[in-house]
Amino acid sequence: MSKAFESESGWYLGFLVLNLGQFLAWIIAGIFVLRTNIAPKWAGVALILGVPSLIIAQVFFYRLEIFWPLANGLWLLGIWGLVASKDR
Repeated sequence: MSKAFESESGWYLGFLVLNLGQFLAWIIAGIFVLRTNIAPKWAGVALILGVPSLIIAQVFFYRLEIFWPLANGLWLLGIWGLVASKDR
């Protein structure tokens, strides 16, 4: 996009760090859920599997209409599993 409009930006590195931090946070949260018994194991797996699904959609532009909602749905499902386990 920037090459099309010939407008390079100095913010690319910041956005890269922001996105990598988000992915790392989901993976760490998923591993924490898997290693502890605070929520069902499927919730941790859903949190982790959302990351590669979004990477497939965002980076490779492969089946964007499938993998982008799948990633967000997996994260929603994982968070829902965490919240629902609060009552256990």
